[in-house]
Amino acid sequence: YVLGDGELRDQVREVVDKYNLPVVLTGFVQQDQVVKYYAAADLFVLPSLKDPSPLSPIEACASRLPLLVSSRIGNLEDVLEENVNGWSYDPELEVNKGQNMVTTISKMSREELKTLGDNSRQRYTSYFHTETCLRNYAKGLLKLL
Repeated sequence: YVLGDGELRDQVREVVDKYNLPVVLTGFVQQDQVVKYYAAADLFVLPSLKDPSPLSPIEACASRLPLLVSSRIGNLEDVLEENVNGWSYDPELEVNKGQNMVTTISKMSREELKTLGDNSRQRYTSYFHTETCLRNYAKGLLKLL
């Protein structure tokens, strides 16, 4: 599944059609429906050319998914520990690396993917869980006093 719409939508559709790929382009998906796609997924992929702080990799971490994300996202260091809960690549300069990673990941066992996903969930808990964020915010405020 490819969720959402973007400026490359028509180009993505052309590639899917040209190579007869088993891909469903969903278009825009309501937020309350996104969780079912995360639950059905084995891997989260975000090949953004630029995105200062995307929420979707945070949601993917919360959903226990391994990540394959663009090295150009602004919150890369927050969402990803390389080879621990996933991988990064530059979608413009490292196209072959991205393709090779997809091939490598497709050969991984369910247990390997589960371990990566569990690591993503731990990363979510450590960095993004509401209680963690509130505690860190409170600590920051106390430092100002």
